Amino acid sequence: MVQFCIKCGEKDPSKLIPIEEGVFTNSHMCRGCADRALLLRGEMEFAFTAVTTETGATVGAAVKDEPGYCKLSNMPEFETYQEAQDYADELNAKLRLTTLDAWKIVASSMRNQ
Repeated sequence: MVQFCIKCGEKDPSKLIPIEEGVFTNSHMCRGCADRALLLRGEMEFAFTAVTTETGATVGAAVKDEPGYCKLSNMPEFETYQEAQDYADELNAKLRLTTLDAWKIVASSMRNQ
């Protein structure tokens, strides 16, 4: 039986994790899609951070103690990294994260790469 991520179709078995939830019993999700799903449900500690793009910058989410960041497709594009970071700071404030708290979360995601 071919296993694949029910969200994005990833087929590499080393990237898949089983999920046992409702109608998804015996299904799989890749780590990236699973992390995004947990973020949306508020089950992971994360902070917003600026991310450089080819044309400027945007905002992503760094998950505490997880390598890298999750790209967030619904975030606006900014001309500069600083503009994106200012927006990330506003979003973090809404999560009741201080700048230092957010930096610690982002730094933990860099240490684990």
